[in-house]
Amino acid sequence: MQVMRSTFWALFCLAMATVPLFAQTHDQKLFVGTWKLVSTEEKLRNGHTRPYRDLGNTALGYLMYTEDGHMCATLMKPARPNWHGEVEDATDAEKINAATGYTSYCGTYKVDEKKHLMFHYPEVSLYPNFIGTEQERPYRFEGNRLVFSAAVAEGEVERWTIVWERAAK
Repeated sequence: MQVMRSTFWALFCLAMATVPLFAQTHDQKLFVGTWKLVSTEEKLRNGHTRPYRDLGNTALGYLMYTEDGHMCATLMKPARPNWHGEVEDATDAEKINAATGYTSYCGTYKVDEKKHLMFHYPEVSLYPNFIGTEQERPYRFEGNRLVFSAAVAEGEVERWTIVWERAAK
């Protein structure tokens, strides 16, 4: 009887070890991996469009989602001037200039498949006010592209759109 009980518990523990701790839905599985920035766009109320102002039309970036529910996003303007020396020698003006064309945050995420909403929960961020917030991202998949886009209720911008493409290995 003792052998049977030990065998049962060994098999039970082995079976439980194969159960994922972060159960994924269909769309969550589609998100997992690395995405490379294709474009950013703001549609203005006057009918014009422009890339995100702080990043420009040649922005670079990566967005990563892990199976266990973590994410990281980083975007930058590639033409930022180099610093005159090492990080510890950078002037305040160099630091401000570098930060002006850069954004990054990492944390956890969850997906609401029914509403096609991605939620990011930043735990670290270049922009301190992001930390501890819920960032809602309406999404859709178009082939190997991931598109986040939403209307804006007030201000100059009517709609923002950011397009990512699955990164090649």
